[in-house]
Amino acid sequence: MRKFIFVLLLGFIVFNSYSEDGYKLWLRYAPVENSTLLQNYRNQIKNIVLNVDTPTLKAAKNELETGLSEMLEIRPSFTKTLKGGGNLVVGLHGNFEEIKNSTGEEELLDIGSEGFILRQTEKNNIIIAANTDIGLLYGVFRFLQIIQ
Repeated sequence: MRKFIFVLLLGFIVFNSYSEDGYKLWLRYAPVENSTLLQNYRNQIKNIVLNVDTPTLKAAKNELETGLSEMLEIRPSFTKTLKGGGNLVVGLHGNFEEIKNSTGEEELLDIGSEGFILRQTEKNNIIIAANTDIGLLYGVFRFLQIIQ
């Protein structure tokens, strides 16, 4: 009888469990439910400025596409230049004027090869700056985590 109850319980657990593929274990990309916050995010992230020229930056772009489309229910626009305000600028210090104007050389030295700088600028843009592509990827993950 105990064996029967154990098998019955095990079967119940197996058939009613929710399985994941492992991808969403730490970033779930759930839609933003607060309508005011959702609209603020959409206004702040109208355009993503990112030069995709390495596999690591392609991964960063893919994460931004997936995360923002699922959380904000928008299809992000990617360009290589800024368009007014509401830009998310992702790049190395020398890539964009907005990053050069918002970060200092000493500050970049302090973050090393895997660190990043994430901040809002005076021109109503958000920058993710780093010294390496991997630092940018880590910055993108952190940015998406903040939105959650």
